[in-house]
Amino acid sequence: MYVNLSEWKAARDLQQRPSYLVVVETIALGLIFVTSTTGNILSCVIMYRSPRLRTWHNLLLLNVIFVDLLATILCVPFAFVVLLTGKWSGGESLCSAVAYMSCLLLIVSIITLATISISRYYLITDLLKYMTIFKKKNIAWMLLAIWVYAILCAFPPLVGWGDFIFLPGNAMCFMYFGSSLSYAAVFTLLVIGLPVAIIIACFVRVRQISKASKRIKFLSPVTSIASEEIDSAKTLFSVVVIVLLCWFPVCLLFLLTTLGVELPRQVSLISTYSVFLPCALKPLIYFYMKKQFRAGLVDLLNKLVPFRRRGKRVSPMSRMKNNLK
Repeated sequence: MYVNLSEWKAARDLQQRPSYLVVVETIALGLIFVTSTTGNILSCVIMYRSPRLRTWHNLLLLNVIFVDLLATILCVPFAFVVLLTGKWSGGESLCSAVAYMSCLLLIVSIITLATISISRYYLITDLLKYMTIFKKKNIAWMLLAIWVYAILCAFPPLVGWGDFIFLPGNAMCFMYFGSSLSYAAVFTLLVIGLPVAIIIACFVRVRQISKASKRIKFLSPVTSIASEEIDSAKTLFSVVVIVLLCWFPVCLLFLLTTLGVELPRQVSLISTYSVFLPCALKPLIYFYMKKQFRAGLVDLLNKLVPFRRRGKRVSPMSRMKNNLK
């Protein structure tokens, strides 16, 4: 389904933008693309090279990084071209495919983050239950279930329950919630709302435990381990908080669209940036807050760009002896 561009003010604004606005909007999305692609590729390489990161416990985190990389490579370039040319030229089939892929990866990302939040919660509050639930085989089944669930949840618009269309205000093809209020309600409450509620509940509980642990002056070995895990959980929950803050404009736009409100094009475009911005910010958080990632990045950069001169330094005395010879 295509939008009748003559009926959308955002479509006219997109085509009639001044040149400076075209440059600014395109460069902004281009920076997100470069940062996200570079950061997520480096994260994958670091996880592969580091034995401490290359564990089955981190498969869920690797799935988030992989999804962010896919979303950047498969979805951002189309929005980039739209911002550059002022129109969608890919055809209806390609528009539906891009919209489906965007919706699919969005669902996989938020469900995986919810699963990570649950795992961090059990790791800190009930280690035995964590080891029982989050085994290697179980995590593999969780990942399969996440992808199958996302495929099924993103599929209805392809068969008529909702629509995938080109949204000129967002400069991309995505789900149009105004076409089906029932699907908009199901998607908002179950696909987005429920995982977000789980994430917030786990975050609040872990934060309470973190504050309580700071009041303990003398830690036992078990408590010390829990303290280390709390620090690790803080990193992951920092990622979650950034994602939720960035996605808030998107959720608000979904709600207003469902109610039939057409927002100014610049406001809608902010929601597009908000969808892809976390893909660029997450690797920066990994490098800043996780020691293993930071050490792996330094080691990788030292191998790619040799900062230090190779070979041993020659002392002045040795240099004099060599000259005498």
